[in-house]
This record gives sequence, C-alpha cells and structure tokens, in this order.
Amino acid sequence: MPLMHPQQLKKKAARPLSSRATHRMPGRSPSYLKTRIRGSRLLNAARILVLVELSRRLHQAYEHAYDKQAADRLLPQNTPARFDNATFNGCVDALFGVTRAPSNDGKNVGLTPLSSGIGSYTGFSLLTLSKFTIYTDGRSKDSKQLAIEGGATPGKTAFGYTPPNAPYLNWIASDYVQNPSVSPIFNLANQIHETGNSIAGVIAQKFHGYVRPKPLNPGPFEGDTDSGAALEECVFGGAVLPGGTVRH
Repeated sequence: MPLMHPQQLKKKAARPLSSRATHRMPGRSPSYLKTRIRGSRLLNAARILVLVELSRRLHQAYEHAYDKQAADRLLPQNTPARFDNATFNGCVDALFGVTRAPSNDGKNVGLTPLSSGIGSYTGFSLLTLSKFTIYTDGRSKDSKQLAIEGGATPGKTAFGYTPPNAPYLNWIASDYVQNPSVSPIFNLANQIHETGNSIAGVIAQKFHGYVRPKPLNPGPFEGDTDSGAALEECVFGGAVLPGGTVRH
C-alpha cells in the first residue's frame, strides 16, 4: 500500500470526525425546553390560585358592604365622611388583588394624598405580578375640561377623569381642589375614586379577561358604575359630597 503524502495527511486530519456535527439542528436543549414548560405551568397554576383567593376576598368584601348598607339605612343618609387608611388598603386588596408597595424613592408607601395638587398610589398586583405607580393631577384641569374629555352629558359636572388607554395618570377637578369651601375629604375621595379606575385599567392592560369591580349600589353615584365608584363605596360607604358628607 503506497504511503500518503504529508499534505494529504494534513487535509484528512482537518476533516470533521463525524458528519453529524455539521448537521446538528440549532435550538435549545430538551432539558431547557422542559424547564420552560414546567415554569409556565407553575405560573399558570399560581395565577389560578390567586383568582380563587381574589374571588373569596371579593365575596367577603361584598358581604361586609351589604352589612354596612343595612346599618347605614338606620342612620341619617348624609353622614360625615371619614377616611381610614387600613380600610382603604383592605378595599384595594379585596376589590383588585393589589397590595401597597413602596415608591421607587422609598419615601412613600401605598396612597399619597394630594400635595401641591399632585398625589400618587404605588401598589403590587397579585394578578400581573408587577409593581406600578399611579399619579393623580389635581391642578391642571377643571371640571369643565374633564367633562369634555370624559364625554359627560352636557351640563353634567365631572369631578375626575381617567383615560381608558393611559391609566397611569388621572385627573381630578382643579376648581374643586382649589376651592376653600370644598371639604378636603371630598377631594381625597375623588383621588381615591380615580385611583380605583386607574388600578382597574392597569390590570386590564396586562391581564386578559379581567373583570372590573362595580359598586353594589350605584344610586349614590348617580348611575356611575365604574371601578372608582366601587372603591369609593367600599372606603366611605357611599358617594362623598363636596360638603364632606356621604350620600348612602
């Protein structure tokens, strides 16, 4: 058998040992894909558990609201409005599945009432598993502007407005915020109302099929059935009026 030339030996050594290496399909390994699938299933299972827990809390909140409405019928219809931060946090948790969270600078937690016309709320959604911050502007737009932007019936006053497609910033009427004859708790109630609309909007953007909470009794809100009315009803027991009383 003839000996191979040195150049031929180099060419043969440079050839791949197996043709399989040159035809290997690109992509992730089977173990990686199994891990991703398992993680996705666990996340879906966690969300189902969250929905079950939210349903339970919402049922409890509605039972509490019915009991509260029954008690309110025995009281004068316009009672002084009172705000309790623990009640507010409980209502946000029960209605939306959101817990309070610290702001990015760590200075504020949960609801921050208006200061110089600006307020905020920072929370964490158990449905979207994400943190968010909502801002309320009470100095830029008056009730007439908000009525136009919100498409209100001509002649009807708008105390606040939350854009459906941009829920991270809402407005409450600056002419009421700046009016010294208007009760401060009325403006706080408006901020809470629009915060409720914003929270529902933020969740709806990220969680497909989300059902927004509605008030049990929309009568005091003159037919308003949005999520803001549901939150205001839960916190105050009805609609807060400019004079600082609650219409049940």
